[in-house]
Amino acid sequence: SPEPILLRAGDHVRFRRIDRAEFDAISASVAAGTFRPRIEEGSYPPLPPGERAG
Repeated sequence: SPEPILLRAGDHVRFRRIDRAEFDAISASVAAGTFRPRIEEGSYPPLPPGERAG
């Protein structure tokens, strides 16, 4: 069964601009229960001691 939480500690999230047509298509797929977010597996190198992300 799928995890009940979309984001986990350490996940990176990226937002992008979409137009109205894409928004409407995504909204329709969410309403239909068919929307699947794009999730990419990967890893990032650890930050040096004392350095913060962001």
